[in-house]
Amino acid sequence: MAQYVTQCSMCGDPGYRMKFLGEPPVFIHCDRPGCGAPRDVCGPEYTVFVCNAFSLSMLNREFQKGSPNGYTPRSGDPVASIGRARIPRPVANPVEQLAHWEEAADIVSAVGHADTAELFSSVLGREIAPNRVSVKLGPRDFALVGQYVGPRLPEGTKTLPEGATIEWWWV
Repeated sequence: MAQYVTQCSMCGDPGYRMKFLGEPPVFIHCDRPGCGAPRDVCGPEYTVFVCNAFSLSMLNREFQKGSPNGYTPRSGDPVASIGRARIPRPVANPVEQLAHWEEAADIVSAVGHADTAELFSSVLGREIAPNRVSVKLGPRDFALVGQYVGPRLPEGTKTLPEGATIEWWWV
């Protein structure tokens, strides 16, 4: 069973949950993306889904309720540091957003159409494979949602037409 401490031995940050692994502890894992502390042997603890749509059904209803005192960490919640309701936030630079999470998260495509996946790949500068999956966000899951704004895309479109944009959101 892992023990939890309140300060990272690598970055010294007191505000994030860290995990000791092994008896005695072999290393400390800081949950803060970009810290540089080693991840545990099970791999990333977070998942970032790259999506081209968002639905309320992707949210966990119980998680959205928060605590009786509002959207604050709940006592006894193993992920209390992130135990609050999701509020979609605009993302100015999706490339930087994904780079920020690269070390701490599995980045998974949830883009169902091949043309859209190829368009996202060109915009994000990384492979976004077509992957038709259902997504239900858990407490350690996030979504980077690209919302296309513009005229209807013709079949086979690989680049954004003039005047079209993709608005990026973090959920």
